[in-house]
Amino acid sequence: MTELQLGDIVQINPSVDGFGGCLAVVNEIKSDDRLMVYVQNAGQQGQAYIYLNKDKYEPTGGRAVWVVS
Repeated sequence: MTELQLGDIVQINPSVDGFGGCLAVVNEIKSDDRLMVYVQNAGQQGQAYIYLNKDKYEPTGGRAVWVVS
């Protein structure tokens, strides 16, 4: 499997409350295999940022064209 990079898209495990099944953009890669990802905050301005452990996401192979910074 290819190592994830900033801007890659992952899908959040359905077991994650509130975000299960969402597609998310990798924003930060932590040294302990956690990711900080964001999803667009539906109905409001901005993004929702969350940390995910390795068992809570799957890479999709996609990349975001525009990355929020």
